[in-house]
Amino acid sequence: MKRTYQINKASAAQNFGRLAKASTDQIQFALPLPEVLASVQQGLMQLALTAFTQIAEKMMQWEVGELAGPKHQAKAQRERSRWGTQTG
Repeated sequence: MKRTYQINKASAAQNFGRLAKASTDQIQFALPLPEVLASVQQGLMQLALTAFTQIAEKMMQWEVGELAGPKHQAKAQRERSRWGTQTG
C-alpha cells in the first residue's frame, strides 16, 4: 500500500541531479580541529562519518534553497515552502 507521502525515488534523484548540474553554487564545509582530533582518536571511520554527515546536511540545505527559494523571503507564486504539515 503506497502512502501519499512516499515519493518516486528515481524521479527525485533525477530532479536533484538536474538541479545540481545546472547550478554554479559551491558547497563548503569546515570541521573544527578539536572535532577532527576527537573523531580520529575514535577511528578513521568516525572521521569519515562526521565529514559525510556534514556534507549531506549542506547538500540538503542547498536542495531546499533551490526548491523553496531563499529563507525568510515571501513570494506569492512559490510552489513549495519550508514549513507546513503533511498527511501521514
